[in-house]
Amino acid sequence: MDSIIAVMIPFNKLAAFLTQALRQIELQQPAYVLYALLNKHIANNLHGKRNSDIQLSSVARWSYTTAANLEGVTYMDCSMLEDGCINIGNPQDFDHLIEKYGAERVIPRLAIDFWSKPSTLVNRIDGAKSLQPISNETNSVAIFFHSLGIGGGERVTRDLTRLWLDMGKEVLLITNKEPEINDYALPSQVKRVVIPSFFHYGRETYWTRGKALRETLIDNKVDYVVFAHWFSEALTFDLLTIRTLGIPVQLFIQTSFTQFFLDKDLPSIHADLPLQYKLATGIICLSELDALFWIHFNSNIRVAQNPITCPVTKTAAPLSGHTVLWPARVAPDKCPVKALYIMAELVKMIPDAQLLMVGPIDPGYEEVILQKAHELHVTKHIQLCGPQIESAMGRWYEKSDAFLLTSRREGWCLALGEALAHGLPCVSFDLPNLTLAEQNPAVLTIEQDNYKAAAKALAQVLIDKNLAHAMGEKGRQKIAALSNWDYRGFWLDVFQNAQLDSKRLISNGSRESRLWSELLSTYRQHLSDIENETASLHVTLNGCQEAIHDKDVLIHELEDVISKIEGSISFRLGRALTKPLRAIRDLFLH
Repeated sequence: MDSIIAVMIPFNKLAAFLTQALRQIELQQPAYVLYALLNKHIANNLHGKRNSDIQLSSVARWSYTTAANLEGVTYMDCSMLEDGCINIGNPQDFDHLIEKYGAERVIPRLAIDFWSKPSTLVNRIDGAKSLQPISNETNSVAIFFHSLGIGGGERVTRDLTRLWLDMGKEVLLITNKEPEINDYALPSQVKRVVIPSFFHYGRETYWTRGKALRETLIDNKVDYVVFAHWFSEALTFDLLTIRTLGIPVQLFIQTSFTQFFLDKDLPSIHADLPLQYKLATGIICLSELDALFWIHFNSNIRVAQNPITCPVTKTAAPLSGHTVLWPARVAPDKCPVKALYIMAELVKMIPDAQLLMVGPIDPGYEEVILQKAHELHVTKHIQLCGPQIESAMGRWYEKSDAFLLTSRREGWCLALGEALAHGLPCVSFDLPNLTLAEQNPAVLTIEQDNYKAAAKALAQVLIDKNLAHAMGEKGRQKIAALSNWDYRGFWLDVFQNAQLDSKRLISNGSRESRLWSELLSTYRQHLSDIENETASLHVTLNGCQEAIHDKDVLIHELEDVISKIEGSISFRLGRALTKPLRAIRDLFLH
């Protein structure tokens, strides 16, 4: 912490503040969360006073990667924004609040009031004039992504910054996470700013993130934002922060819409996120199938291609053995265990088949893979190769003879594109939205979870080398054709049409809009009911475990007492004296 904050807090309130502050420290929260907590207590105790009435001995500051650090814990004066004033029933109410108090004060307060029901807020302010773009010129573009570590979305983010630089734009990258050693290298002209992560705040502390986001966009004179993170409880308030600056923003959704219905750990609060996507100027997705879904939530839908990360190689992979490549994060959402089930079937047909699992492994998940491999008797057929640097991936494709994709959902799948560029025949579970697999003879598509069929398809391309080479050549042709896609023309159209896009945004009034709103709201309630029931069952389970523990402790205590009694001299002497009497008793009883 750069400085000490001296604040006048009544003694009777001090205990409450210290208790909460210590709890935040326990949870290893960043410093700015503590600052926000302190500010909340200032606001509670000095409610209605002017900023000048607050005595601060020095300015607290948080630090993040930018040319000049943002400074200051600003007292968020909510005295003019009491509950009665934040009564938004229509877009005009929202416009009035923004005009009177300013977005930098209104949006944090809306976060407090609507944190758990942002879709309601979006529905009420739909069409507000204060959300209109100011200019149609785009000279400076910012892209937001959570981090820049290993991953497909991170690599696409890096490649887009290169493309926009080539188009003559100034480019800014905004992330939640600080740079790390394994991050993809950015072009030197790209500036990176790290703002407070949405993982470290809630309704009371959103203003810290909102302030950083707002000042970052203003300081860097950003004209257009591409928001490449579509899953966040703070999404509505981030979009409002951007739009109230007159800056258009595209949501870049790099996965299938099925994420909302397939993910077992989807929080209920995320279930109706699509209803909030109308707040964006438009949505960019990666397939025509996804576009058919997203058009129900935003009138401006564009289908993009991700940059081809690996052009067609000069020579194709030799395909001379029986090695299957599975390059992905070894994590539940990529379904690596399914690959093990497939291998269990494949080795029955090809005893020397090998599976290379190349990619970072989620903490604790390596043991899951090894245990399952042992259960399926395929341990000697599996290699966990760990994460690889981008430049080293080529040799893994070259030494492989087939590519396997087991995901339940994918947006684009850069690894599939790289496998096709190297001439590998590919086997994939059916992903109808996957552009790279669409009408592609290089990809054998199998129905989801049909392990025997997937193993049979792999065996076919591993044994029949003529078929494998023919498929590989078709795949290389597919990538060569996709490489001619007009990336510059696509993004030029995005950047030049902000005003037109804003005029076409979907209206709340349509019957179809109401239908989807009702469906997703009901879906969210259903998930919430499940969460509550699960939480109740956990409480019951914990109670049972505590009761069992208490009984175990009591049993051990009784056993100790009995042991001590049996080991005492008086007990042994008594047993010896009564031995004849017990013998007579037993004689009569028998």
